[in-house]
Amino acid sequence: MKKSLLALMISLGACAAHADTYYPSTAYNVSIGTTAAASQPLNKTTDSVRLVCTVDCYVALESSSAAAFAAVSAYVLLPADWPITLKSLGSKFVLVSAGSSGILNITEMSK
Repeated sequence: MKKSLLALMISLGACAAHADTYYPSTAYNVSIGTTAAASQPLNKTTDSVRLVCTVDCYVALESSSAAAFAAVSAYVLLPADWPITLKSLGSKFVLVSAGSSGILNITEMSK
C-alpha cells in the first residue's frame, strides 16, 4: 500500500512539472463599436491571448487588418465580462466587432 501511494505521488508530481505556465507580457485596451476594429500586432513571442470585453462582441485572430473582418470565418462570440484565451500563432491582429461601444482588454501571455 505504501509503495503504491508513493508511486502515485511521484507520478502526480511528474505530471504537475509538465503543466504549461503562462505569464502576462503585454496588456492594452482597444475601443470597439459597430464597425470592425483591429488591435496592434501581437508580439512574435506571444503564446496565447486572453480577451475580456465590456460588451458582447465577435473576435478573430487574423494576419490582416480590420477591413478583412467580414471575410473571416473563424470568429467567435465573446460574451461581455467573460474571459477567453486563444492560442496565438505569431504576429497577428485581434479583430473585433460589437453591436455597441465597449472596451476589449487584450493580455498577451508567454511561457
